[in-house]
This record gives sequence, C-alpha cells and structure tokens, in this order.
Amino acid sequence: MKWTSSQVQPNKIRTLIPSEQELETLCRFGKEFSDASNAGGFCKKTFLNSIDTFLKSQKAKIFVLDNGTNIVGTVGVYAYKVFYNNVLRVQEIFWWVDPEYRNTRDSIKLFNKVEEWAQEIGAD
Repeated sequence: MKWTSSQVQPNKIRTLIPSEQELETLCRFGKEFSDASNAGGFCKKTFLNSIDTFLKSQKAKIFVLDNGTNIVGTVGVYAYKVFYNNVLRVQEIFWWVDPEYRNTRDSIKLFNKVEEWAQEIGAD
C-alpha cells in the first residue's frame, strides 16, 4: 500500500539514532520514569553517561517507537550469557511508552522488535 499525505502515517519501530534531539527525548523518558517510580531523583548527566556506555556495548540495543514527528516510546535491552549454563539471554534494562501510546498495537510492536532481535542474535 502506498501512503498519501491525507492518510495517517504508520508508526515506525527503529533503532535509536543518538542525536542530541533523540537523547533529549530519552532524558525526558528517564525523568518521567524516575518520577513515576519514586526512583530517588533523576540526574541528567548520570543518565546520559549510562546511555553512552550502553550504546557503546555491542551487546545492547535501544529501539524507539517513532510516530513520524516524535519518539513516543523506547526500550533498551542487553544480551548476556547466563553464568551457570552459558545460554544467551536478552533482558530489558529500561522501557517507556508515552501514556497515550500505551496499550496500543504499536507498543506491542515495540516489544515484538525486542523478541525479533533476540532471535536474530540466537538468544532464547
């Protein structure tokens, strides 16, 4: 199907592009999560340092839900081998979807992207 300007464009699941704008959006998500979960405060510098370390790891991925104008959701995952049986696993490290996009088909697609990546790298 070809999209025309009068149709609603589909939301896109993609890998984070670590631009200033996208990192600012991640900071907003991090602060909102911190505030909602009573995590004990939010430090932007610490958060950005953690994201930088995360992005440099070849075992980590950050996927975003992009509505064509803004990033409205994200999930960060890390692949690791279980220390007692050497099985490759993928674990969610962080997850945030703006409230108006929660419980939607698109938020499920974001989760499915994680499962797809896990299968691609051979994780169970």
